[in-house]
Amino acid sequence: SLVFKQKHVIATAILIILIVFFIKTLSWFSFSYQIINQMGYAFKYWYTPIFNNLDVFLCGFLVNALIKYQKPKSHNIESRFNYRLFWNQKYIAFILIILLYLFTAHHLYHQELWGLPNRPGGWRTITTIFIFHPLTAIITSFLIFAFESDNYQIYSKNEKLSFASVLKNPLRTLEIFGKLSYGVYIWHMPILGKIYSLFTSNIPIEAFYHRLVATLILSVILATVTYYLVELPATKWKIYRSSSN
Repeated sequence: SLVFKQKHVIATAILIILIVFFIKTLSWFSFSYQIINQMGYAFKYWYTPIFNNLDVFLCGFLVNALIKYQKPKSHNIESRFNYRLFWNQKYIAFILIILLYLFTAHHLYHQELWGLPNRPGGWRTITTIFIFHPLTAIITSFLIFAFESDNYQIYSKNEKLSFASVLKNPLRTLEIFGKLSYGVYIWHMPILGKIYSLFTSNIPIEAFYHRLVATLILSVILATVTYYLVELPATKWKIYRSSSN
């Protein structure tokens, strides 16, 4: 049955997390001193190797299987809108992603304390190694499942993305970020490199958020420009070439 297959997928995800936990334990006991005290070792033995990131890597693939084997749902729009907003899985997933980001930012800036003057601490701790990765895998997978398992465009009756359609279904705002995501990815590092020295503070987390907000705003603006001037024309040209052939 579909429920039985879904349980198999979930069991596989749990097994992956446990196996990777065992691999991480071996890495930690083998290189704990180097990982704690030298950032280069943290990247070499912890952050970079794929075997230490298999939980994040593979759980994303399992989401597709989980969606495939889910039970068909009734798409009664009126009944679904009557649910309280808090219990909508899409909003819960979105809130969890925000909390995950705040948790990781707090930990890295207030617990790790790497490279800050007159403060002890290593760049990597047990929390970073054993908590962040599986937590990221679980919450990110849930986010994908929440938005992909039940196509939220049924609420908008497949309307073309517009200001009016966003007002009808605010979740479609995420489509805008999806369209701009590649541009943001391309622009954010050059922008960060240019503005990094402009935002300084004695409180590291304060400087971080100033840089984050400035980088995000500028990246979105430039991504919007390049989307309409480069990406959209290139896409239309590709479609035209394909149809002409």
